[in-house]
Amino acid sequence: YDADDLCPYTSTLDTADSTGCGAEQRDTDGDDVVDADDLCPMTQPGFNADANGCDATQRDGDGDGVSDAMDTNCPNSPAGATVDRFGCAPSELDDDNDGVTNDLDLCASTMTIWNANPDGCAPEQLDGDEDGVTDATDQCPDTPTGEPVNNVGCGLSQIDSDNDGVTDDQDAFPDDPTEVTDSDGDGLPDDWERSNFGGLSTGADDDPDGDSSSNIEELAASTDPNDSTTSLRILRVTRESSGASEVIFQSIPGKRYVVEASRNLTDFQRVTEEIMAEAEVTTSMVLLYAPDSAEDVTYVSPDADGRILVPDQSLNGLWRGGDEAGFEAGGGDVGWLRSGQGIGYDQNQTTYDPFIGTYLQDVMYRERTTAYLRIPFDVDSPLSVTGLILEVRYDDGFAAWLNGVPVARDNVRSGVLDWNSSAPSSRPDSQAVVFNEFDLGSYSEALRTGRNILALQGVNRSSTNRDFLLQVRLRGEESELLKPSGY
Repeated sequence: YDADDLCPYTSTLDTADSTGCGAEQRDTDGDDVVDADDLCPMTQPGFNADANGCDATQRDGDGDGVSDAMDTNCPNSPAGATVDRFGCAPSELDDDNDGVTNDLDLCASTMTIWNANPDGCAPEQLDGDEDGVTDATDQCPDTPTGEPVNNVGCGLSQIDSDNDGVTDDQDAFPDDPTEVTDSDGDGLPDDWERSNFGGLSTGADDDPDGDSSSNIEELAASTDPNDSTTSLRILRVTRESSGASEVIFQSIPGKRYVVEASRNLTDFQRVTEEIMAEAEVTTSMVLLYAPDSAEDVTYVSPDADGRILVPDQSLNGLWRGGDEAGFEAGGGDVGWLRSGQGIGYDQNQTTYDPFIGTYLQDVMYRERTTAYLRIPFDVDSPLSVTGLILEVRYDDGFAAWLNGVPVARDNVRSGVLDWNSSAPSSRPDSQAVVFNEFDLGSYSEALRTGRNILALQGVNRSSTNRDFLLQVRLRGEESELLKPSGY
Protein backbone atom coordinates (compact mmCIF):
# COMPACT_ATOMS: atom_id res chain seq x y z
CA TYR A 1 0.00 0.00 0.00
CA ASP A 2 1.17 3.55 -0.71
CA ALA A 3 0.76 4.44 2.95
CA ASP A 4 3.50 1.93 3.88
CA ASP A 5 5.71 2.47 0.84
CA LEU A 6 8.91 4.29 1.75
CA CYS A 7 9.98 4.39 -1.87
CA PRO A 8 6.94 5.24 -4.02
CA TYR A 9 8.87 5.48 -7.28
CA THR A 10 10.45 2.04 -7.40
CA SER A 11 11.26 0.93 -10.95
CA THR A 12 9.31 -1.99 -12.30
CA LEU A 13 12.68 -3.55 -13.13
CA ASP A 14 13.81 -3.44 -9.49
CA THR A 15 12.78 -5.90 -6.79
CA ALA A 16 11.33 -4.14 -3.78
CA ASP A 17 11.64 -5.23 -0.18
CA SER A 18 8.93 -5.09 2.49
CA THR A 19 9.32 -1.32 2.74
CA GLY A 20 8.76 -0.88 -0.96
CA CYS A 21 12.40 -0.03 -1.73
CA GLY A 22 14.61 -1.62 -4.33
CA ALA A 23 18.43 -1.90 -4.38
CA GLU A 24 18.63 1.29 -6.45
CA GLN A 25 16.84 3.12 -3.62
CA ARG A 26 18.06 1.46 -0.41
CA ASP A 27 21.08 2.64 1.59
CA THR A 28 21.27 -0.05 4.28
CA ASP A 29 24.44 1.22 5.98
CA GLY A 30 23.49 4.91 5.73
CA ASP A 31 26.64 6.00 3.94
CA ASP A 32 24.79 7.97 1.22
CA VAL A 33 25.60 5.34 -1.41
CA VAL A 34 22.65 3.16 -2.49
CA ASP A 35 23.05 -0.57 -2.06
CA ALA A 36 23.17 -1.20 -5.78
CA ASP A 37 26.36 0.91 -6.06
CA ASP A 38 27.77 0.19 -2.60
CA LEU A 39 30.95 -1.96 -2.76
CA CYS A 40 31.15 -1.94 1.03
CA PRO A 41 27.62 -2.52 2.35
CA MET A 42 28.63 -2.68 6.02
CA THR A 43 30.17 0.78 6.51
CA GLN A 44 29.95 1.74 10.17
CA PRO A 45 27.94 4.82 11.19
CA GLY A 46 30.02 7.96 11.39
CA PHE A 47 32.72 6.76 8.99
CA ASN A 48 33.28 8.79 5.82
CA ALA A 49 32.63 6.68 2.73
CA ASP A 50 33.87 7.40 -0.77
CA ALA A 51 31.75 7.24 -3.96
CA ASN A 52 31.92 3.45 -3.82
CA GLY A 53 30.52 3.38 -0.30
CA CYS A 54 33.80 2.40 1.33
CA ASP A 55 35.60 4.08 4.22
CA ALA A 56 39.33 3.93 4.96
CA THR A 57 38.96 0.85 7.17
CA GLN A 58 37.39 -1.04 4.26
CA ARG A 59 39.66 0.12 1.48
CA ASP A 60 43.05 -1.38 0.61
CA GLY A 61 44.34 0.80 -2.17
CA ASP A 62 47.60 -1.07 -2.75
CA GLY A 63 46.15 -4.54 -2.16
CA ASP A 64 48.68 -5.46 0.52
CA GLY A 65 46.14 -6.82 3.00
CA VAL A 66 46.30 -3.77 5.30
CA SER A 67 43.43 -1.28 5.24
CA ASP A 68 44.11 2.27 4.14
CA ALA A 69 43.21 3.45 7.63
CA MET A 70 46.26 1.63 8.98
CA ASP A 71 48.33 1.97 5.83
CA THR A 72 49.11 5.69 6.12
CA ASN A 73 52.88 5.59 5.80
CA CYS A 74 53.11 3.16 2.88
CA PRO A 75 49.92 3.47 0.79
CA ASN A 76 51.62 2.32 -2.43
CA SER A 77 53.42 -0.90 -1.49
CA PRO A 78 54.71 -2.93 -4.46
CA ALA A 79 52.34 -5.63 -5.68
CA GLY A 80 52.96 -8.97 -4.00
CA ALA A 81 55.35 -7.57 -1.40
CA THR A 82 55.28 -8.91 2.16
CA VAL A 83 54.33 -6.06 4.50
CA ASP A 84 54.29 -5.47 8.24
CA ARG A 85 51.18 -4.76 10.29
CA PHE A 86 51.28 -1.12 9.20
CA GLY A 87 51.33 -2.03 5.51
CA CYS A 88 54.99 -1.30 4.82
CA ALA A 89 57.28 -3.51 2.75
CA PRO A 90 61.05 -3.79 3.42
CA SER A 91 61.65 -1.67 0.30
CA GLU A 92 59.69 1.17 1.94
CA LEU A 93 61.32 1.03 5.38
CA ASP A 94 64.62 2.24 6.73
CA ASP A 95 64.53 1.08 10.36
CA ASP A 96 68.00 2.38 11.25
CA ASN A 97 67.62 5.68 9.35
CA ASP A 98 70.85 5.25 7.41
CA GLY A 99 69.39 6.13 4.00
CA VAL A 100 69.30 2.51 2.81
CA THR A 101 65.97 0.65 2.74
CA ASN A 102 65.64 -2.58 4.71
CA ASP A 103 65.57 -4.81 1.62
CA LEU A 104 69.03 -3.56 0.58
CA ASP A 105 70.52 -2.95 4.04
CA LEU A 106 73.27 -5.45 4.93
CA CYS A 107 73.74 -3.88 8.37
CA ALA A 108 70.34 -3.43 9.97
CA SER A 109 71.40 -1.69 13.19
CA THR A 110 73.49 1.24 11.97
CA MET A 111 73.49 4.05 14.54
CA THR A 112 72.31 7.45 13.38
CA ILE A 113 75.65 9.10 14.20
CA TRP A 114 77.51 6.74 11.82
CA ASN A 115 78.01 7.23 8.08
CA ALA A 116 76.68 4.27 6.11
CA ASN A 117 77.84 3.14 2.67
CA PRO A 118 75.42 2.16 -0.16
CA ASP A 119 75.01 -1.27 1.48
CA GLY A 120 73.83 0.36 4.71
CA CYS A 121 77.01 -0.44 6.63
CA ALA A 122 79.19 2.00 8.56
CA PRO A 123 82.92 1.58 9.27
CA GLU A 124 81.91 0.75 12.85
CA GLN A 125 80.23 -2.41 11.48
CA LEU A 126 82.79 -3.51 8.90
CA ASP A 127 86.06 -5.39 9.19
CA GLY A 128 87.62 -5.36 5.75
CA ASP A 129 90.77 -7.31 6.63
CA GLU A 130 88.94 -9.67 9.04
CA ASP A 131 91.35 -9.04 11.88
CA GLY A 132 88.64 -8.62 14.54
CA VAL A 133 88.91 -4.81 14.63
CA THR A 134 86.24 -2.71 12.88
CA ASP A 135 87.26 -0.40 10.07
CA ALA A 136 86.33 2.65 12.17
CA THR A 137 89.06 1.75 14.66
CA ASP A 138 91.48 -0.08 12.36
CA GLN A 139 94.60 1.98 11.72
CA CYS A 140 96.05 -0.82 9.58
CA PRO A 141 93.23 -1.86 7.21
CA ASP A 142 95.29 -4.37 5.22
CA THR A 143 96.64 -6.70 7.91
CA PRO A 144 97.87 -10.03 6.48
CA THR A 145 95.40 -12.86 7.05
CA GLY A 146 95.86 -14.58 10.41
CA GLU A 147 98.36 -12.11 11.85
CA PRO A 148 97.59 -11.17 15.49
CA VAL A 149 96.80 -7.48 15.93
CA ASN A 150 96.65 -4.92 18.72
CA ASN A 151 93.56 -2.97 19.77
CA VAL A 152 93.82 -0.64 16.75
CA GLY A 153 94.10 -3.46 14.22
CA CYS A 154 97.85 -3.42 13.55
CA GLY A 155 100.10 -6.47 13.41
CA LEU A 156 103.82 -6.53 14.12
CA SER A 157 104.58 -6.47 10.39
CA GLN A 158 102.79 -3.10 10.17
CA ILE A 159 104.24 -1.38 13.23
CA ASP A 160 107.54 0.38 13.76
CA SER A 161 107.27 1.33 17.43
CA ASP A 162 110.66 3.04 17.64
CA ASN A 163 110.52 4.65 14.18
CA ASP A 164 113.86 3.20 13.16
CA GLY A 165 112.68 1.99 9.76
CA VAL A 166 112.45 -1.66 10.83
CA THR A 167 109.03 -3.18 11.54
CA ASP A 168 108.55 -4.77 14.94
CA ASP A 169 108.39 -8.32 13.56
CA GLN A 170 111.94 -7.87 12.27
CA ASP A 171 113.25 -5.70 15.12
CA ALA A 172 114.78 -7.50 18.12
CA PHE A 173 114.38 -4.25 20.06
CA PRO A 174 111.18 -2.65 18.81
CA ASP A 175 111.21 0.07 21.47
CA ASP A 176 114.80 1.20 20.95
CA PRO A 177 115.48 3.22 17.79
CA THR A 178 119.24 2.78 18.21
CA GLU A 179 119.21 -1.03 18.31
CA VAL A 180 117.97 -3.67 15.92
CA THR A 181 120.04 -6.87 16.19
CA ASP A 182 120.79 -9.39 18.94
CA SER A 183 122.97 -11.97 17.24
CA ASP A 184 123.69 -14.01 20.41
CA GLY A 185 120.04 -14.02 21.52
CA ASP A 186 120.71 -12.91 25.09
CA GLY A 187 118.26 -10.02 25.01
CA LEU A 188 121.05 -7.41 24.90
CA PRO A 189 121.53 -5.36 21.70
CA ASP A 190 124.81 -6.11 19.96
CA ASP A 191 125.76 -2.42 19.72
CA TRP A 192 124.97 -1.88 23.44
CA GLU A 193 127.17 -4.82 24.47
CA ARG A 194 130.06 -3.72 22.30
CA SER A 195 129.77 -0.12 23.51
CA ASN A 196 129.78 -1.08 27.20
CA PHE A 197 131.90 -4.26 27.27
CA GLY A 198 133.86 -4.32 24.00
CA GLY A 199 132.23 -7.57 22.83
CA LEU A 200 129.32 -9.98 23.19
CA SER A 201 130.65 -12.16 26.00
CA THR A 202 128.72 -10.59 28.91
CA GLY A 203 125.30 -12.10 29.69
CA ALA A 204 121.96 -10.49 30.42
CA ASP A 205 121.97 -11.58 34.10
CA ASP A 206 125.52 -10.43 34.85
CA ASP A 207 126.06 -7.44 37.18
CA PRO A 208 129.51 -5.99 36.41
CA ASP A 209 129.14 -2.93 38.67
CA GLY A 210 127.69 -4.85 41.61
CA ASP A 211 124.67 -2.56 42.12
CA SER A 212 122.17 -5.45 42.26
CA SER A 213 120.83 -4.50 38.83
CA SER A 214 121.54 -7.00 36.04
CA ASN A 215 122.64 -5.94 32.58
CA ILE A 216 119.13 -6.47 31.21
CA GLU A 217 117.75 -4.24 33.99
CA GLU A 218 120.42 -1.61 33.33
CA LEU A 219 119.45 -1.70 29.65
CA ALA A 220 115.77 -1.20 30.46
CA ALA A 221 116.55 1.69 32.83
CA SER A 222 119.08 3.31 30.44
CA THR A 223 121.65 3.31 33.24
CA ASP A 224 125.40 2.56 33.03
CA PRO A 225 126.10 -1.16 33.66
CA ASN A 226 129.64 -0.28 34.73
CA ASP A 227 128.70 2.48 37.22
CA SER A 228 126.92 1.52 40.45
CA THR A 229 125.85 5.12 41.09
CA THR A 230 123.54 5.15 38.05
CA SER A 231 120.50 3.00 38.77
CA LEU A 232 116.74 3.23 38.65
CA ARG A 233 115.61 4.26 42.13
CA ILE A 234 112.30 5.15 43.74
CA LEU A 235 113.27 8.09 45.87
CA ARG A 236 110.09 8.45 47.90
CA VAL A 237 106.53 7.13 48.13
CA THR A 238 104.01 9.24 50.06
CA ARG A 239 100.69 7.57 50.85
CA GLU A 240 97.66 9.79 51.36
CA SER A 241 94.67 8.94 53.56
CA SER A 242 92.47 9.07 50.45
CA GLY A 243 94.33 6.12 48.98
CA ALA A 244 96.32 8.09 46.40
CA SER A 245 100.09 7.72 46.39
CA GLU A 246 102.80 10.10 45.21
CA VAL A 247 105.72 8.21 43.70
CA ILE A 248 108.98 10.09 43.09
CA PHE A 249 111.67 8.24 41.16
CA GLN A 250 115.03 8.85 39.50
CA SER A 251 114.61 9.06 35.72
CA ILE A 252 116.31 9.86 32.47
CA PRO A 253 114.74 12.58 30.29
CA GLY A 254 113.07 11.11 27.22
CA LYS A 255 112.78 7.64 28.73
CA ARG A 256 109.36 6.03 29.20
CA TYR A 257 108.41 4.44 32.53
CA VAL A 258 105.49 2.61 34.15
CA VAL A 259 104.85 2.15 37.86
CA GLU A 260 103.91 -1.30 39.15
CA ALA A 261 102.70 -2.24 42.64
CA SER A 262 102.28 -5.39 44.69
CA ARG A 263 101.07 -6.36 48.16
CA ASN A 264 103.46 -9.32 48.42
CA LEU A 265 106.46 -8.21 46.30
CA THR A 266 105.76 -10.97 43.78
CA ASP A 267 102.47 -10.32 41.98
CA PHE A 268 103.18 -6.90 40.49
CA GLN A 269 100.49 -5.08 38.52
CA ARG A 270 100.76 -1.93 36.42
CA VAL A 271 99.12 1.04 38.17
CA THR A 272 99.97 3.82 35.69
CA GLU A 273 100.01 4.39 31.96
CA GLU A 274 103.37 5.04 30.30
CA ILE A 275 105.11 8.10 31.77
CA MET A 276 107.51 10.09 29.59
CA ALA A 277 110.25 11.50 31.83
CA GLU A 278 111.06 15.16 31.28
CA ALA A 279 113.73 15.51 33.97
CA GLU A 280 116.12 13.48 36.12
CA VAL A 281 113.42 13.19 38.79
CA THR A 282 109.80 12.33 37.95
CA THR A 283 106.69 12.50 40.15
CA SER A 284 103.57 10.45 39.48
CA MET A 285 100.28 10.16 41.38
CA VAL A 286 98.85 6.64 41.42
CA LEU A 287 95.91 4.80 42.94
CA LEU A 288 96.65 1.40 44.42
CA TYR A 289 93.86 -1.16 44.63
CA ALA A 290 93.67 -4.45 46.47
CA PRO A 291 93.99 -7.38 44.02
CA ASP A 292 90.75 -9.17 43.10
CA SER A 293 88.69 -6.61 45.05
CA ALA A 294 86.62 -5.30 42.12
CA GLU A 295 82.85 -5.48 42.65
CA ASP A 296 79.96 -4.53 40.38
CA VAL A 297 77.82 -1.65 41.64
CA THR A 298 74.51 -0.26 40.34
CA TYR A 299 74.22 3.47 41.04
CA VAL A 300 70.96 4.07 39.14
CA SER A 301 68.55 1.20 38.55
CA PRO A 302 66.11 1.12 35.60
CA ASP A 303 63.18 1.78 37.97
CA ALA A 304 64.89 4.44 40.10
CA ASP A 305 62.88 7.43 41.26
CA GLY A 306 63.72 10.75 39.68
CA ARG A 307 62.38 14.20 38.95
CA ILE A 308 60.61 14.65 35.62
CA LEU A 309 59.71 17.80 33.71
CA VAL A 310 58.17 18.36 30.29
CA PRO A 311 59.32 21.96 29.81
CA ASP A 312 57.23 24.71 28.26
CA GLN A 313 59.96 27.33 28.33
CA SER A 314 63.73 27.67 28.42
CA LEU A 315 65.55 26.85 31.67
CA ASN A 316 69.08 27.65 32.71
CA GLY A 317 71.49 24.75 32.63
CA LEU A 318 71.58 24.28 36.41
CA TRP A 319 69.01 21.48 36.18
CA ARG A 320 71.77 19.32 34.69
CA GLY A 321 73.63 19.19 38.01
CA GLY A 322 76.97 20.46 39.22
CA ASP A 323 75.62 23.43 41.19
CA GLU A 324 72.79 22.17 43.37
CA ALA A 325 72.86 25.27 45.56
CA GLY A 326 72.33 27.46 42.50
CA PHE A 327 69.61 25.14 41.24
CA GLU A 328 67.76 25.30 44.56
CA ALA A 329 68.14 29.08 44.73
CA GLY A 330 66.38 29.31 41.37
CA GLY A 331 63.42 27.28 42.54
CA GLY A 332 64.94 23.81 42.33
CA ASP A 333 62.59 21.03 41.32
CA VAL A 334 59.37 22.85 42.20
CA GLY A 335 56.91 21.88 39.48
CA TRP A 336 58.84 18.73 38.61
CA LEU A 337 57.06 15.40 38.92
CA ARG A 338 58.59 12.93 41.36
CA SER A 339 58.12 9.46 39.94
CA GLY A 340 59.90 6.36 38.71
CA GLN A 341 61.51 5.79 35.35
CA GLY A 342 61.45 4.96 32.51
CA ILE A 343 59.42 7.78 31.11
CA GLY A 344 57.44 7.99 27.89
CA TYR A 345 54.28 6.72 26.20
CA ASP A 346 53.19 4.13 23.63
CA GLN A 347 49.85 4.53 21.90
CA ASN A 348 49.95 0.88 20.86
CA GLN A 349 50.50 -0.05 24.53
CA THR A 350 52.63 -3.02 23.57
CA THR A 351 56.26 -2.31 22.73
CA TYR A 352 57.35 0.22 25.35
CA ASP A 353 54.89 -0.48 28.16
CA PRO A 354 57.21 -2.88 30.03
CA PHE A 355 59.83 -0.13 30.33
CA ILE A 356 57.63 2.84 31.28
CA GLY A 357 57.08 3.77 34.91
CA THR A 358 55.73 7.26 34.27
CA TYR A 359 53.42 7.95 31.31
CA LEU A 360 53.76 11.32 29.59
CA GLN A 361 51.30 10.98 26.72
CA ASP A 362 48.90 13.61 28.10
CA VAL A 363 51.62 16.27 28.28
CA MET A 364 53.78 15.29 25.28
CA TYR A 365 51.65 13.90 22.46
CA ARG A 366 50.88 16.74 20.04
CA GLU A 367 52.33 19.14 22.64
CA ARG A 368 56.09 18.70 23.29
CA THR A 369 59.14 16.89 21.93
CA THR A 370 61.39 17.13 25.01
CA ALA A 371 61.37 15.70 28.54
CA TYR A 372 63.92 16.29 31.31
CA LEU A 373 64.94 13.66 33.87
CA ARG A 374 67.06 14.21 37.01
CA ILE A 375 68.11 11.19 39.07
CA PRO A 376 70.08 11.59 42.32
CA PHE A 377 72.48 8.85 43.45
CA ASP A 378 75.21 8.46 46.05
CA VAL A 379 78.87 7.46 45.80
CA ASP A 380 80.83 6.77 48.98
CA SER A 381 84.33 7.02 47.48
CA PRO A 382 84.79 8.29 43.92
CA LEU A 383 88.45 7.21 44.00
CA SER A 384 87.27 3.61 44.38
CA VAL A 385 85.34 3.74 41.11
CA THR A 386 87.34 1.86 38.48
CA GLY A 387 84.63 1.60 35.81
CA LEU A 388 81.44 3.47 34.84
CA ILE A 389 78.86 2.44 32.22
CA LEU A 390 75.70 4.31 31.21
CA GLU A 391 72.98 2.17 29.62
CA VAL A 392 70.10 3.92 27.85
CA ARG A 393 66.87 2.87 26.17
CA TYR A 394 65.66 5.77 24.03
CA ASP A 395 63.22 6.80 21.32
CA ASP A 396 64.25 8.91 19.58
CA GLY A 397 67.35 10.68 21.01
CA PHE A 398 68.95 11.76 24.28
CA ALA A 399 71.76 13.70 25.94
CA ALA A 400 73.21 13.00 29.41
CA TRP A 401 75.15 14.98 32.00
CA LEU A 402 76.94 13.83 35.15
CA ASN A 403 77.00 16.62 37.72
CA GLY A 404 76.70 19.11 34.87
CA VAL A 405 79.43 17.53 32.74
CA PRO A 406 78.20 16.33 29.30
CA VAL A 407 79.01 12.62 29.08
CA ALA A 408 76.90 11.03 26.31
CA ARG A 409 74.42 11.80 23.52
CA ASP A 410 72.91 10.14 20.46
CA ASN A 411 70.49 11.16 17.70
CA VAL A 412 70.32 14.77 18.83
CA ARG A 413 71.18 17.87 16.88
CA SER A 414 74.64 19.39 17.27
CA GLY A 415 75.14 22.34 19.54
CA VAL A 416 73.24 23.40 22.63
CA LEU A 417 69.91 21.66 23.25
CA ASP A 418 66.91 23.81 24.17
CA TRP A 419 63.60 23.09 25.86
CA ASN A 420 61.88 22.42 22.53
CA SER A 421 64.65 20.49 20.76
CA SER A 422 63.71 17.46 18.69
CA ALA A 423 65.57 14.46 17.27
CA PRO A 424 66.82 14.72 13.66
CA SER A 425 65.43 11.26 12.81
CA SER A 426 63.26 8.48 14.16
CA ARG A 427 64.77 5.46 15.90
CA PRO A 428 63.40 1.95 15.29
CA ASP A 429 61.46 0.37 18.15
CA SER A 430 63.63 -2.74 17.89
CA GLN A 431 66.70 -0.67 18.79
CA ALA A 432 64.99 1.56 21.32
CA VAL A 433 64.03 -1.30 23.66
CA VAL A 434 67.63 -2.54 23.92
CA PHE A 435 70.02 -0.86 26.36
CA ASN A 436 72.72 1.01 24.42
CA GLU A 437 75.98 1.20 26.40
CA PHE A 438 78.16 4.29 26.78
CA ASP A 439 81.52 3.95 28.55
CA LEU A 440 81.87 6.82 31.03
CA GLY A 441 85.14 5.62 32.54
CA SER A 442 86.93 8.75 31.39
CA TYR A 443 84.32 10.87 33.20
CA SER A 444 84.66 9.22 36.63
CA GLU A 445 86.50 12.32 37.86
CA ALA A 446 83.16 14.15 37.64
CA LEU A 447 81.83 11.98 40.48
CA ARG A 448 81.57 13.50 43.95
CA THR A 449 81.60 12.03 47.42
CA GLY A 450 77.98 11.75 48.56
CA ARG A 451 75.13 13.04 46.40
CA ASN A 452 75.50 13.11 42.59
CA ILE A 453 73.07 14.03 39.81
CA LEU A 454 72.56 12.12 36.56
CA ALA A 455 70.54 14.38 34.25
CA LEU A 456 69.09 13.46 30.88
CA GLN A 457 67.14 15.15 28.13
CA GLY A 458 65.03 12.86 25.97
CA VAL A 459 63.89 14.13 22.57
CA ASN A 460 61.26 12.85 20.15
CA ARG A 461 61.28 13.23 16.36
CA SER A 462 58.06 15.23 16.52
CA SER A 463 55.21 15.86 18.94
CA THR A 464 52.91 13.76 16.74
CA ASN A 465 55.01 10.61 17.12
CA ARG A 466 52.98 7.76 18.53
CA ASP A 467 55.60 6.78 21.11
CA PHE A 468 58.50 8.07 23.21
CA LEU A 469 60.90 6.34 25.63
CA LEU A 470 63.75 7.22 27.98
CA GLN A 471 65.10 4.76 30.54
CA VAL A 472 68.60 4.55 32.02
CA ARG A 473 70.81 2.43 34.19
CA LEU A 474 74.15 3.62 35.58
CA ARG A 475 76.45 0.88 36.79
CA GLY A 476 80.10 0.67 37.62
CA GLU A 477 82.91 -1.18 39.27
CA GLU A 478 84.49 -0.33 42.62
CA SER A 479 87.78 -1.65 43.96
CA GLU A 480 89.23 -1.53 47.45
CA LEU A 481 91.86 1.15 47.88
CA LEU A 482 95.00 0.05 49.68
CA LYS A 483 95.18 2.22 52.80
CA PRO A 484 98.57 3.51 53.92
CA SER A 485 100.27 2.15 57.01
CA GLY A 486 102.98 4.81 56.91
CA TYR A 487 105.21 6.64 54.45
